[in-house]
Formats: sequence, structure tokens, C-alpha cells
Amino acid sequence: MHLQVQSRDAEHIRLLSLFHYIFAGLSLVGGLLFVLYIAMAIMMMRGFSTMSSSSPGAGAPPAGMFEMIGVVYLVMGILGCLAALAMGVGSFFAAKGLAERRRRTFIYVVSAFQCLLMPLGTVLGIFTILVLERPSVRALFASPSDELSRAGGGGVG
Repeated sequence: MHLQVQSRDAEHIRLLSLFHYIFAGLSLVGGLLFVLYIAMAIMMMRGFSTMSSSSPGAGAPPAGMFEMIGVVYLVMGILGCLAALAMGVGSFFAAKGLAERRRRTFIYVVSAFQCLLMPLGTVLGIFTILVLERPSVRALFASPSDELSRAGGGGVG
């Protein structure tokens, strides 16, 4: 029975690692969409600046307002790109940690942030947290002090 539980846990961890790698790739590709958003914002700012300088009419909005809209879009694009990049890198290292059965707390944090990204991130995050909470899986993830003592480092003293 114990061997069956270990086999099931190993398979679940292997699948979760694979899905985290896939999610990392999807996050990084999604970040490329924000690069297009940034390019569009730059084109908007250039277009608005030439438009506002060529036709100053009565009743027209102030010239700086159009540039401000472009700046807001630019900042949103940069923040979105950075968030997608961070999620992709975090998911990659979570997948690697699952495969190595290390960094359990880091995997928890990444999974919690993935839960914000519906629907795929939510499903992956919840299943990862549920699997990591099993006592049999906890035993598979060695604590840093256990790794140090296995390496022959001993304790402080």
C-alpha cells in the first residue's frame, strides 16, 4: 500500500512539473502580447503629438492630454509585460523545484499567484497546493537542514 502511495505521488508531482513548464511558456508568450501593447502606445503618443501640433483649434482638448493617455497605456503595457515575465520565470522555477522535490515554500507562493490567473492558473495553482499538502508529499520534499546533514555538513557548534 505504501509503495502505491509513493508511486501515485511521484506521478502527480511529475505531471504538475510538466504543467508548470507549459504554464511558464504560455506566460512568456502572453508577455509578448504586452510588447505589442507597448508598441501601440508609442505609436499613439507619436500620432497624438503630431495631430495636436498641426491642428490647434478652439474647443480642442489640451495637447498634453493625448500624450498622457499614451503614457498611461505605455505604463500599463510595461507593467503587464513585467508581470507576465515574472509569472513565467516563477512557474519555470516552480516546475524545476517540483522535479527536484525542493523549494516547497516557493512553489506554494507561485501557485498562490497562479490562482489569480483564471482559468488555467487557478486550476494549476489549486491542484499544486492540494498535492503539496499531502503528508506523503511533504515527506518527499527535504528540508534544508536535512540536505545539509546528508551532505556531511553537520550542525552548528
